[in-house]
Amino acid sequence: MKKLHPEDPKLTAYILGELPPAEMREIEREAALRPDIQTAIDDLIMTGQAIHGAYSTGRMHLDEGRRAAIHVAGRSPQAERLVMTDRKRHWRRATLVTSAAAILILAVVLTLKNTPVTSNETLADSLTEEQEVQLRLWFEGVEAPDALVRYQVNLPVVSGSDTEIASAEEAGYQAVLDLMQENPDLFFEGVDPESVKAALPNLLRLPELKENPFVSANEVARTQIPVTSGTMGYKLVERFVRDQGVLPPRATVRIEELINHVPYRDTGDAILDDVMLGAELVRCPWDPEKLLLSVLVQNRTDKLLPADTALALEVNSDFIRSYRLIGYASGDGKDSSHRLHRGLGADRSNMVLYELQPATSSVLRNHEVLCRAGLSLGAHIDRALIVPVASPPRDWNNSSLNMRTAAVIAGYGMVLRESNYRGKLNAELLAQLAKDVLKDADLVEPQQQEALELVRDSLRLLAHLDH
Repeated sequence: MKKLHPEDPKLTAYILGELPPAEMREIEREAALRPDIQTAIDDLIMTGQAIHGAYSTGRMHLDEGRRAAIHVAGRSPQAERLVMTDRKRHWRRATLVTSAAAILILAVVLTLKNTPVTSNETLADSLTEEQEVQLRLWFEGVEAPDALVRYQVNLPVVSGSDTEIASAEEAGYQAVLDLMQENPDLFFEGVDPESVKAALPNLLRLPELKENPFVSANEVARTQIPVTSGTMGYKLVERFVRDQGVLPPRATVRIEELINHVPYRDTGDAILDDVMLGAELVRCPWDPEKLLLSVLVQNRTDKLLPADTALALEVNSDFIRSYRLIGYASGDGKDSSHRLHRGLGADRSNMVLYELQPATSSVLRNHEVLCRAGLSLGAHIDRALIVPVASPPRDWNNSSLNMRTAAVIAGYGMVLRESNYRGKLNAELLAQLAKDVLKDADLVEPQQQEALELVRDSLRLLAHLDH
């Protein structure tokens, strides 16, 4: 046996009892003579015991695609197939053929961490067994962590069944998206930042989303949307800008998720059982010929608002020619991973923005009821909140911090998306709007300030979009 080193994969095989008796005895002799070898063996044993204890409470399941891929690879691979290929491709394929013993050892370097968050829950605590396996295998496939290379674990390369491989990878990809959407804060706390950084280009195979256009108030006088939105989009944009120093792909920018990453609190215009609805109308800062309407729902109760709670807007076509919902871009049914099917959480808010095109310029001066915002609290509650929205609009400088914060973040999303509806909005105007809000930093919620600083930090990257 050639000279051992502490990271030799034979030590792993020794712990698992997979070496011939003669080699087992050789390693035992080496360990007796060399403290570094004995220390490495002790570390592996302790790691194995810890992982065994963590997973002994339940059975982990592979989906059918991954199971099939592993079976393909396990059919007596020839020695010449046990070779290193391109690193990224090698590790993507290798994850699909990992045996139970290999998973046990490799788990020490996987991306899952038991990082506490404010709720004292960890990502590992929140996962089902199947999700944990999918998440682990998918991240291993995206990029081999350096520690895996250090262990020099050579696994057979799968060949032959591209369909099975694609199916297995897609299952892991979807599992990652689901976890990110369900609880982005917990996800990004629980996954190693370097692994997320390496995974982002492959993770975000999202369809291009179409922004909501202006619709005629004569043709569509009433629209309705769910009362909540996700927050994953903010986390993704933040990772691209701050971790990679680049602008995010347009398909990852969901404006409603940027806006509602931060909380909004207000006294509200209408209140029912600690559920509040408020509306505010201002001159649009990037298009003075249009109006910007914010509708804020606040759940001040200690209960979840039901999933069928809905926010509606009914416009008066005598005064509004057309209008559009900002954000909530549509992928023609292909973006189901971004559609939430839950209600608004306890002590949470949801801010929705609309752009309105007045029918005449007199709307900007006269006192008229332009539209009504309504909140239905689910099919089992026969009451609803109604707030009339009247002109004239406020000037931008006299609008609330909530409105200005949400508008700046929305404008940021529109610039990132290179929206056809951004009017005069560019990096320079966005910088001025953000600066105006940050002047009142002592009044802005900390999370709102953090989001506005992300806008400010992106200005250098945004500047080239103006040319």
